[in-house]
Amino acid sequence: MADVGTICNPERSCAIVEDDGLQAAFTVAHELGHVFNMLHDNSQPCRELNSHSGATRRVMAPVLSSLEPGQMWSPCSARFITDFLDNGHGRTRHGGVPPPEWLRLPSALPGSVYPLLRQCQLAFGPDSRHCGDLQPPCAALWCTGHVGGRPVCQTKHFPWADGTPCAPGSVCMEGLCVGAGRVQELTVSPGAGGMVGGGGVHPPALV
Repeated sequence: MADVGTICNPERSCAIVEDDGLQAAFTVAHELGHVFNMLHDNSQPCRELNSHSGATRRVMAPVLSSLEPGQMWSPCSARFITDFLDNGHGRTRHGGVPPPEWLRLPSALPGSVYPLLRQCQLAFGPDSRHCGDLQPPCAALWCTGHVGGRPVCQTKHFPWADGTPCAPGSVCMEGLCVGAGRVQELTVSPGAGGMVGGGGVHPPALV
């Protein structure tokens, strides 16, 4: 949950996001998009801007499920944030550029830090385990759970975390199992972090 276009308001430049596993990062991106003045991709102002784009699974979709690898932001999102910043909202209150230490990110991919068991526990609770062989490796994270007291396998439509081992000498990247030699190429590409998803539990609607 976030207000739209409030990045320069110290009392409203924030968002509320439920931590439901590693995929919460994409919900954070969605809500920060609102703070930077982006609308949902199906809103009236966005329909014409997005009409020539065949892809509909973008970060600012009203329901965040599987995203287009390499095309995570829609033309409408690009237009709205560009206009917002060009109109003067990109100036910082403190002036200048943030110190470099603010921008440092971990170099390890999340899947190399969080094994499948932990990814399931973060998404579905401490008793959850990985359900194997429901889809090709990396395509969607399926985990155990209970519905009406009965054991089930469930998914939130997100792939295994990038860097998760999926075969000897291979890891997951953008929902695919690729040779470790391709990891460097994909992590520096503009589309790194894209996703493909599966089916199962309906993802949450976003506001």
